[in-house]
Amino acid sequence: HATAMSDKGDEKDVGFRVGPRINAVGRLEHADSIIEAFIGENPDPLIEYMETCNDRRKQIQQNIIAEAERSAAEYPDDPILFLGGDWHPGVVGIAASKIAEKFWKPTWLFQMSDSVCKGSARSMIGMDVTDAMGYCSDLFLKFGGHKAAGGYTFPTERIDQIREKLNEYANNIKTQDPKLWVSQASYDCQLPVELIDLDLADSLQDLKPFGHGFEEPVFLVEGQVEKIDFYKDKVTGEPKHSAVFIAKADRQKQKIMFFNDVLDELEHGSHAKFLVTASRNKFRGVYSLDLYGVDVDFCV
Repeated sequence: HATAMSDKGDEKDVGFRVGPRINAVGRLEHADSIIEAFIGENPDPLIEYMETCNDRRKQIQQNIIAEAERSAAEYPDDPILFLGGDWHPGVVGIAASKIAEKFWKPTWLFQMSDSVCKGSARSMIGMDVTDAMGYCSDLFLKFGGHKAAGGYTFPTERIDQIREKLNEYANNIKTQDPKLWVSQASYDCQLPVELIDLDLADSLQDLKPFGHGFEEPVFLVEGQVEKIDFYKDKVTGEPKHSAVFIAKADRQKQKIMFFNDVLDELEHGSHAKFLVTASRNKFRGVYSLDLYGVDVDFCV
């Protein structure tokens, strides 16, 4: 359900289409084939291989997230999540980001082993996961990273000890500032429905490229849900993406696309607030405005 690429590639194409395919090979296999794809005379087979690796990565990631969500339910009162499973060590970092965002807790996911576990950590705003590991550094074989993310290895028999110490570290911070554990969402401004048009996308086009230090604008849009469609996962057949249509003037509808999010609580006729990003899309020579959902608030 990806939208067609515009005339020229932009930072989103690099960040969400090209980058993940390059990245997937290094996560699942050896990255030397990436170099061959860039310098070789016939990159087509390797480009196809990158696509195959990325599809594998997405399926592995989806399985890890599903299992980690079930494991997280066993620790509802813990301020952090320290979870292990039969998980690919090259993919646990991406999955940890999703779990940390969903539960709004600093998250450590790792591959279980009979002897040594290896994994990745991801934080939420206000807590330094690498400093947290430093709090119990004697329990790790090695660790490193920065405030938002880190990697580590440790002897399997120390799982409970490490979980206890990381919870202790986090509880000390939570006592001082409990608001850090309240999920946060920010936006730049509220956007009236009547201003959702191609002119908006054209204006944003002039501001590109967006990225770290110059984030893409996020808008608050409020409206009545006229329709909601679900797109199925091509492997499992289960619902995976949501397309929400909100009312505009003259009985028109505006689609908001939520990727990897099933908004089954949203109903036709309900009123909701959406955080969205906006961009211009070209398909078969025609430009249109695309809205991508970041978050949703179900209004009563």
